Amino acid sequence: YRLGIGTSSPASQLSVYSQSTSTLTITSASSTAQDAVLSFRTGTAPTENWRMYVDDSDSDKLVIATSTSPNLFTITQGGNVGIGTASPGRILTVQSSTAAAARIAIVETGNTLDGHYSGIDLYDGSAWKGGLFKSGVDHRIGLWDATSERISITQGGNVGIGTSSPISLL
Repeated sequence: YRLGIGTSSPASQLSVYSQSTSTLTITSASSTAQDAVLSFRTGTAPTENWRMYVDDSDSDKLVIATSTSPNLFTITQGGNVGIGTASPGRILTVQSSTAAAARIAIVETGNTLDGHYSGIDLYDGSAWKGGLFKSGVDHRIGLWDATSERISITQGGNVGIGTSSPISLL
């Protein structure tokens, strides 16, 4: 069966069509704290795999969760984003009870010898102020300020201050 709203030819089980902005609204109107939930279920005896909801009991945070991981992704009303936490204290907070999982991966694909850098840029709101990068040529790690690379660590463990080509351990 297919249900079409605004169309006589629904493309899927539920199709909402409009020639202007289409909006799907989920409202939980209750005098007690109730969440507005969108649940994703699969299987012949459907079980919930994922859910996205507004947490009415916790400052109306937007949460993406599974039945076994209640706080995979949280966005607060103030714009803070949490991965693995319901209470992100910064613009981005990544939290895990496993040290190996509390990491952020920056993956460069394609030509790894192209001279480009992968890493983290630091801005002050109007201008680039530095960063931490991996070189696409010799794969050294470099700490930059707004003008140049200030500290370099080569794949062999050499550390350079004021040079991008250190020839000794320090």
